[in-house]
Amino acid sequence: MRLRRFALLVGFVPLVTACPPPDPGTTTTTSAPSSTTTTSSTTSTSTSTSTTTSTTTSTSTTSTSTTSTTTTTVPSGPINRQVRASVQSAYNNRLVPALAVPTGWTGSVAGCNAGTTSAAHQTATLDTVNFFREFVGLTNVSFNATYSAKAQQAALMMQANNQLSHNPPTSWTCYTADGAQAAGSSNIALGTNNGPNAVRLYMIDPGSGNTAAGHRRWVLDPTRLTMGSGTTGNANDLWVFGATQPLPASPATVAWPADGFFPVELEPQGRWSLSIPNANFSAAAITVTDNLGTNYPITKQPVANGYGQNTVVWQVGNLTYGDGQGDRNFTVTVSGITGWTSTSYSYVVKMFDAA
Repeated sequence: MRLRRFALLVGFVPLVTACPPPDPGTTTTTSAPSSTTTTSSTTSTSTSTSTTTSTTTSTSTTSTSTTSTTTTTVPSGPINRQVRASVQSAYNNRLVPALAVPTGWTGSVAGCNAGTTSAAHQTATLDTVNFFREFVGLTNVSFNATYSAKAQQAALMMQANNQLSHNPPTSWTCYTADGAQAAGSSNIALGTNNGPNAVRLYMIDPGSGNTAAGHRRWVLDPTRLTMGSGTTGNANDLWVFGATQPLPASPATVAWPADGFFPVELEPQGRWSLSIPNANFSAAAITVTDNLGTNYPITKQPVANGYGQNTVVWQVGNLTYGDGQGDRNFTVTVSGITGWTSTSYSYVVKMFDAA
């Protein structure tokens, strides 16, 4: 039987991404860079590299935890993860078409014209963000026109200079103050063919420089209310430091891949994560087993708080999916949690081929 690794969508060939530093509106501080600096850079081809630096600090908690284990109840919503057909329909009828919408970009690097994208493309980009948010039970965000206009300037700067930076120098080709502001407030990507595919890349968050999964965490932060997006021929800027709301009571956790039915097409190259507000994952341990009895090797990534909610990220090794094997259920258990209502959390990801 031929086995295949979980793969990106066909035709999706990103180059690099970078996520912004912790939200200046949070309590996170960057006063000790020698112990808090993390590098955010992704390279998925050998033709281009980019390095940007973001700073975070780990937060502590004095909350007490019980010794119980919490198991998820999959929420119902616009995308009902309890129902395979609901997930499959949302994937094929909503996400897949959005990924194919052309930018309709009217600008050009020559003359430093940031231009605009079509209304259809901007709508598709927003719907892609909200597809992923709805998938995990979060409220939708809206795009702010001012943020998007500045993000458009930033995307032009990234394309014009063929590199990424959250602090672009004034010497950059096509530099603008608005673009620089957006660069420091956004997820940024280079080498994507449109906004929806850039969002798709932020959710994968691949590469040795993105072990904190910061891009994903900003997209899936429960407190976000407004964002913005700018896209050129091969660059995207997704403004994530917009208006926020108080932390909602539900969902209490955000996992990616999410529990319940989950398209194998969205599996993030083994980089899985669990976010729980205020939880301390410094001593957490993770196990992943499937319904075939396989116990997967796990590499826990360094815990880096400050990118949205507190999160533990791990790499699942040896992930394969057998053609004709049908659905695959992965049981995930995260133990050793402190600062939360339970010390252990378990859920089941029901992976299936949605195409």
